Amino acid sequence: AEPLPQSSITDIEVVLFGTGDFRTTDHAGLSSALSSSMSNDRTAILPLVILDTINTLPNIPMVRSHTIDTASMISASLNSLQRGLKDLGMDLHVTTSSGATTTSESTAGSGTQSSLLDSILSHVVEQNPGLEKVTIHACDLGAADNIIGYGPFQHLLDFPTELKDVTVDVRGWNCDLRAEPRRDIYTNGKEFPDVHGNYLMKYDVNMEGESDSVVVLGIADTPNSIISDTKGVMTNELSCINIEGLTELPSVEEITKLLCSSV
Repeated sequence: AEPLPQSSITDIEVVLFGTGDFRTTDHAGLSSALSSSMSNDRTAILPLVILDTINTLPNIPMVRSHTIDTASMISASLNSLQRGLKDLGMDLHVTTSSGATTTSESTAGSGTQSSLLDSILSHVVEQNPGLEKVTIHACDLGAADNIIGYGPFQHLLDFPTELKDVTVDVRGWNCDLRAEPRRDIYTNGKEFPDVHGNYLMKYDVNMEGESDSVVVLGIADTPNSIISDTKGVMTNELSCINIEGLTELPSVEEITKLLCSSV
């Protein structure tokens, strides 16, 4: 994807990924951002991950007893997500509470998920004088997981609706990745697969954890050209936001240090 001239951008779609939705398939937030970008040539997309040590990282289940394993899981997930986004022609942006993955003081920060996001958006607003609206897409994991607090959505409920005269809209989306298995647990629990292999066969899942069938990403009004399969995502030309210093992924060692500092 090619960056738009800064003066021509009026809308930015931030796809804020978090633990639980590091993927490009079955992602209604990404789908909505793609749809908006393709229907408005003055809209750009910013794929973003914020690894904060106050709100989200310390609340990942089992992080205290399995810190190194958790770091490896996050690292592998970020690399997988980056590959999926590159298939779309976009770069994943990652920032942390320590500022370890940024070389720009204007985008570095410390603190909460909300304060780090505010810092990044303030930088984006300054760099795009024609900007009118920022839409932030974050996965609403549901009441139980939101209470645990490992995803970003729960921590943005009080995020400002305006930033330097730019309208800000935080939109949650529901995850349907396991909708069919979840429904079967309640309606036909006795026949629910008792081992992982049977689960894979019953729900037509390949070894990478994705359905083998071709599905349209997310929302119903997504253009037909936005198609997801196990090999990646193909789209028409997109416009994107690129922030210098935020496209290098943190290493397993850097993530481990973040997790240790958060617990």
